[in-house]
Amino acid sequence: MNWHKKRSYFFLNVLFITLVFTSSLCEAKLTEREVMALGGRALFMIFLMSAPMLFGAVALGLVIAILQAVTSVQEQTLGFVPKLLITFIMLIVFGPWMSSTMLKFTRETWLRIELIGKDH
Repeated sequence: MNWHKKRSYFFLNVLFITLVFTSSLCEAKLTEREVMALGGRALFMIFLMSAPMLFGAVALGLVIAILQAVTSVQEQTLGFVPKLLITFIMLIVFGPWMSSTMLKFTRETWLRIELIGKDH
């Protein structure tokens, strides 16, 4: 399964989990602690998945800002294309890792939901 399909399955699972938590059809009574734990893990995953692209773009932006200060070139659009390219490169480099991490997170989340349903 390629990483595009894994990514789309991950987002569909997140949407489904959101619908289940907000739906009145859900028979399992989730405690506030369980919902907060699942939400916290989801927020951590969002940070973890976006970190390589963000840090790459910030680091390149810092280098470009230093070069602009040294050369006295104050063109605002000069940094946009390199940041876009580094983001794309980081996505290609870290794509397989991101895909496997999202798939693992999705599986663990489904197992946790199943355990929560069995407990109640």
